[in-house]
Amino acid sequence: MPATHVCRRLECGADKGAVFDTVLLDRAAETGAVGGLSVFIGDSASDLAALTAADVGIIIGRNALLRRICAAAGLRILPLSVGQCSCSPPSKRHDTLDMN
Repeated sequence: MPATHVCRRLECGADKGAVFDTVLLDRAAETGAVGGLSVFIGDSASDLAALTAADVGIIIGRNALLRRICAAAGLRILPLSVGQCSCSPPSKRHDTLDMN
């Protein structure tokens, strides 16, 4: 679903995670399909909830705080140029791909 279809005001990181979950549930209800591959692209620590909820989380930029949080949480950050996505629902990998 393109970001242009999400027209909600987001106040904090928790809002982003909740809206992402709602979008996934709404999409499943509309299509009747369960599963599929979800992707969230973020650039800050406030995106962490949605990045980890997605099957694939992509970090753009070099946000040091976000990287420290990922490291503390045991999340691997892989360069996107060599990263591979081999996740298949329902098992989720909690790797985050790096655009830089």
